[in-house]
Amino acid sequence: MDVIGLTGGIGTGKSTVSAYLREQGFAIIDADQIARQVTEPGTPLLAELAREFGADVLTEGGVLDRKALASIVFTDVEKRKKLDSLTHGRIIQKIQEQIETCKATKGYQGIIIDAPLLFETGLDEKCQETWLVTAKQDVRIARVCARDGMTAQEVAARIRNQMGEEEKKKRADWIIDNSGTIQGLKQQIQALLAQGGYDL
Repeated sequence: MDVIGLTGGIGTGKSTVSAYLREQGFAIIDADQIARQVTEPGTPLLAELAREFGADVLTEGGVLDRKALASIVFTDVEKRKKLDSLTHGRIIQKIQEQIETCKATKGYQGIIIDAPLLFETGLDEKCQETWLVTAKQDVRIARVCARDGMTAQEVAARIRNQMGEEEKKKRADWIIDNSGTIQGLKQQIQALLAQGGYDL
């Protein structure tokens, strides 16, 4: 059972692609969901994050305040590196466990690792091929502003803090442009699946 790495920066619509692939019978391993699991209240990692970045990254109920943490690490490269060093190893371990579980389960067309930091964390090495979802920057900014209530400047800062699109394009095996319609997006995915010999 092949593993496909699916990645894309904020606002590209990677989650839409992931949801469509789930409908087509793929197992989805969601790196963001795993990141939430390993930082749930009571986990050792949550305590480490509070020690490293301060109690302000926790809500009054003791839950990780992701926006507060993001505001700290997205404006400081060294703090971002520290966050990565604390979290990536645990997340990758959980992803490997889920890959093994999926491979032992019959009925999936394949396995998708849905990870914004696929290349940055080396997760692409676990994949037979990688797909990058892209979109024009103005489209990305408009989507995130509408979805998260952020300002255009905040979204642009997030984009600048992620690996550049050109570098990702060099590393990816296939590129999906999600600047247009949902129908156009699905047609691109169907073409890739047909090329890979998957059922449609």
